[in-house]
Amino acid sequence: MQIDREEEGKMPNERKVTVLDSFQESSMINMNFTEISKEAEEQAWPEGRSGHCICSDNENFLYVFGGYNPKDSHSIYNQLWRYNTSANVWTILPDKENGSPLSGASISMTYWDQKIITFGGTGYPFAEQNSNHLSLYCLRSYKWFNLTKLAKDQAIIQGCDENEIKVKPCECTEIRNAAPNPKYGQSITISPAGKLYVFAGTLGLEFENDLHSFCLHNMFWTAHNFCSIHRDTIPEPRYRHASISKDNRFYVLGGATSYRIFGFRYLHSFNYDTKIWEKLRCTSKDGTLDSMIYPEPRHSHVCVEYQKKVILIGGLPLPNRSLDDIWVMDLETLSWTQLQSAFPSPIYFHAATMCNNELYVFGGTDTQKKRVNKLHVCQMNVKPLKRQCWTFVTKQLKRNKCLDKQTLANLGIPKSFNYWIDDLKMLAG
Repeated sequence: MQIDREEEGKMPNERKVTVLDSFQESSMINMNFTEISKEAEEQAWPEGRSGHCICSDNENFLYVFGGYNPKDSHSIYNQLWRYNTSANVWTILPDKENGSPLSGASISMTYWDQKIITFGGTGYPFAEQNSNHLSLYCLRSYKWFNLTKLAKDQAIIQGCDENEIKVKPCECTEIRNAAPNPKYGQSITISPAGKLYVFAGTLGLEFENDLHSFCLHNMFWTAHNFCSIHRDTIPEPRYRHASISKDNRFYVLGGATSYRIFGFRYLHSFNYDTKIWEKLRCTSKDGTLDSMIYPEPRHSHVCVEYQKKVILIGGLPLPNRSLDDIWVMDLETLSWTQLQSAFPSPIYFHAATMCNNELYVFGGTDTQKKRVNKLHVCQMNVKPLKRQCWTFVTKQLKRNKCLDKQTLANLGIPKSFNYWIDDLKMLAG
């Protein structure tokens, strides 16, 4: 396995942060994670897994989909779990029509406009049942929809075939109605204009660095091809990387192939407006390169964006060594900082998301290669006042066994909060 030696940088123990300049950074010096446990032994809880996805509505709910566990008859999970952060309740969301994606290992997922969107993934044995399905779960109707099929049907109705469109004088082109290959380990991001971008991934033995987008408003795929002028800045093929979308671009961090692991000295970003790739070099906190430190090359890590910073946790730098370190990169200066604190244990193939100023990490593979189902949370900042009040009320009502919509109405709580206790109704039904 080749590691990017030029990107290894100084070893983490050479320098660690003790004082940070801003309030936002100071709140990150010690990211202390707490494990959330069951309130009762019989409480429903997702099975241990790796290669799954997690996202949130950034208000109250987390969503977990997919994953793999070799101990449970090589299970590939295709149930959509929802975690109610205020009630500490896990619920399997309905799928009466059996429309959920079946290739749930190393699948990609995101939240958009009260909908869950997934793409790709593989089954077991890996690479023998790859998927290029783009699926949507509506959180209003609790139903799955196959967007790939809908897009094909629409193209047939409109009489559209693959159509190459020149978009720039430099010869970069877009090919409409061209879907990605079936693959896994890719990343997906959504632009402010409502386009979903799929980058890289693997077919099994072959690794890709292709870029496709799907217009969520008009339902069509586009393959983005780059001319010789702009090809030099395209990231190399990889899988199990992380992509972070912020403002008018998304960033690619880490990843690997079967023979190489990518580092963090250089980052690639795709500009949604100009539709070109850029290769960016990270700098140190004082703006120089000589004192630069950055994370060890790795794949199967997690990255989340919080207040214009990227938080990186864990991952796999070598086949038999996982990490528990935590790094923060400032998106404005592209400078990396290692935090004093670490995750509770080394972990990889895990998943993470932000919700209401809290960072949640679920599942993954531990140092014994066991798939875990632990849920950890780190409070990054003060919770919004609405959230604090809701947490207090629900805690008291749960204790008195009267957390229901009628009690909330009697207390004068707005009906908009009723949705947050629907999971309790599902469990009772």
